[in-house]
Order: sequence, then C-alpha cells, then structure tokens
Amino acid sequence: MKQQLNNLNRRMDSLEERNSSLIKRIESGRINSAQQRLVKQYRIFSCIGMSMSFVIIILYKELLPFPTRVCAAIYFLTAAIMDSYLANGIKSIDYNTMGVATVAKKAIYYRKRHHIFMGILIAMCIPLITSFFFAMGTDEYMVYSMIAGVVIGLAIGIKLYLDIMKNYRDLTLNDN
Repeated sequence: MKQQLNNLNRRMDSLEERNSSLIKRIESGRINSAQQRLVKQYRIFSCIGMSMSFVIIILYKELLPFPTRVCAAIYFLTAAIMDSYLANGIKSIDYNTMGVATVAKKAIYYRKRHHIFMGILIAMCIPLITSFFFAMGTDEYMVYSMIAGVVIGLAIGIKLYLDIMKNYRDLTLNDN
C-alpha cells in the first residue's frame, strides 16, 4: 500500500511539473488555439498576396508581357481578398458568446468557403501558369526551372493545406 502511495505521489509530482510547464508556455504566448493559428495563416497569406501583386507588376517587366503581369496581379489580389475574408470570419468566432454548435457551424462554413475559394483560384491559376510557360519561351533551363517551381509549389501548398485542415478540425471540435 505504501509503495502504491509513493508511486501515486511520483506521478502527481510529474503531472504538476508538466502542468506548470504548460501554463508557462501558454502565458508566454507559445501555445495558440486553432482559431488563432488559422487567423495568423490567413493574414500571412493575405499579406503575401498583396505583396506579390505589386512585385509581379514591377519586378517582372523583363520576363513577362504586360497582360500576363496584370492577370497575375489580379490573381494575387483576388487570393489576398479571399484570405482576408476568411481571416475576418474565423476571427469573428467568439467562444464566450456562441454555443459549441454555433462555433462548429461557423468553422464548417468557413472551411467550405476555403474550398470554394481554392477551386476558384486553381481555375484561375491553370491558364495563368500556362501563359507563364508561353511567355518565358522554350529555353530548356527555363522550362526545367518552371517545372521544378510547380512541383515545389505543389508540395508546399499541400503541406499548408493539410495544416489548415487540421486547424479547422481542431476548431470544429471546439479546441480553444
């Protein structure tokens, strides 16, 4: 009996250490909720989209014709607006005033919007990337570079998509 009490005391001490460590991490801001992570991701994407719309117009003068640059800028601005909409929507979820069912419904609603926006952006992106290939010419190394860029971009995009869907799952389960 005494040995069981000693084992129980050791486990409680270990649990207290882990709890205090977790509390310190929460207080220092190193642990965020799924909602905070989603808002942060969407804001980063929105800033990148806004920046890219200007970068593509200004810095790609030598590589791309003006109509292609304008279409790319419109694409990035559209993506930035969509991400901003999603960030504001996710941020509007309030755990203190909304019930669990309402939070889950809103999370599902914005996840569906995310997928709709992805479909729109993919539909816009395919002809845009095709126009990049035609504008860049048939230089062998340029074609290989663009193919490598598409493959790397897809890998990064899939990873970010999975991260976002994990955050939506956590948000739907009311992980705050």
